[in-house]
Amino acid sequence: MNIYKCVLMLVSMALPITAAANADCTSMTSSRDILLCAEARSPEVKAAELDLDRAKLQVGAAGQWKNPDLSAETFQGTVNNEKRSETDISLGIPIELGGKISARTQIAESGVALAEARLFEAKARVRSQVLLNLHRLRQVLHEQQVADEAINIYTKLLGQYARRPGLSPEQQISAQVFRLSKNDYDLKKSAAGDEIAGLDSFFKLQLGKSAEEIRRSLPASPKPWPKVSASLDTNKASPQMRLLDAELNSAKGELSLAQSEAWPTLTVGPSVKMQSEAGQSNSLYGFNLSLPIPVFNTNGGARAAANAGVKVSEARKQLGMNELTIKRDEIRKIYEQAVKSLDEGLSHDDIEKRHAESEKLFIKGVVPSALVIESHRTWFDLEKTRNEREMKALESLLQLYILDGSILEANL
Repeated sequence: MNIYKCVLMLVSMALPITAAANADCTSMTSSRDILLCAEARSPEVKAAELDLDRAKLQVGAAGQWKNPDLSAETFQGTVNNEKRSETDISLGIPIELGGKISARTQIAESGVALAEARLFEAKARVRSQVLLNLHRLRQVLHEQQVADEAINIYTKLLGQYARRPGLSPEQQISAQVFRLSKNDYDLKKSAAGDEIAGLDSFFKLQLGKSAEEIRRSLPASPKPWPKVSASLDTNKASPQMRLLDAELNSAKGELSLAQSEAWPTLTVGPSVKMQSEAGQSNSLYGFNLSLPIPVFNTNGGARAAANAGVKVSEARKQLGMNELTIKRDEIRKIYEQAVKSLDEGLSHDDIEKRHAESEKLFIKGVVPSALVIESHRTWFDLEKTRNEREMKALESLLQLYILDGSILEANL
């Protein structure tokens, strides 16, 4: 075995190990690493990649020539008491006229474009779902933290009341209300834990990692929020546009194929005739030619049907473009409204700062119990409402990135 063969063997042995290492997703230090890991493990993405490989192979198959035909005829007999034999051998090479090969290739190339668009859609769905769940995990962890802080405050206040030798009727009511409020936040914390458990199962399935393991790689809240274009850029590779274009090109290829079928497939090649008579042998050389004669039809029905298919695809593309434009404009408005409300409202840091100032007064006992309860209720509700608007903005932004064909390059 020479050195070249040894190198090939070592490379072939190393490739599966490298691929397996990448699919294991052992090191994820950023949200982008998590997205790449999810893509590598996704059965939907793998199936789309295999479908794309199959479509590419079909392009080569569509451009292949047909195999030649070999025919032979032999005759033996006696003529005037003399033995006589005759053998005819001919080779026929099919030559397709009318652009049949180019039409089949066009259809196959449309299949490649269709498979590429579907692969993009599969990757976009995986990325969008994983990215939204990453942000939701960050949010629900913070909501759980807010509930924890409220529970701690109520626990401290209840402890202060418990250390007092006697409570006035008003203080007794306050202690009872604090106890009820603490129990309410215990339930809210439990509900947040349930959602974290669901997200934990999702990440274990998609990444093979628990929510706790990827906690350090969670993305931050977008700041500032990305700007989006006012209209759809038709020069970008939107997957919906690529699907519509692929369907139209496939229909045009079917029309070209139907038109090419009106042309005959010419079969031409060399011929040899070998004769033997009265002990003498002779050989004759020539060529053969055969082709069907389009007397009864010129494939008019198939051409008319294919032409109708092109018109349907053109109408479908136009309708799809209109729907895509209107849908994108709707999503853009939702995104901009959500971002505006987030930018104009208090940030998480502002809410935390103001609440921390209020907590100092709570501990001193100089604030009525009603204000303590209302402050925590408002804080928790505001955080949840802000998170809901943030998720709406993220969902809209990712939908815009998908429509624009730029989600694979987005960094959120």
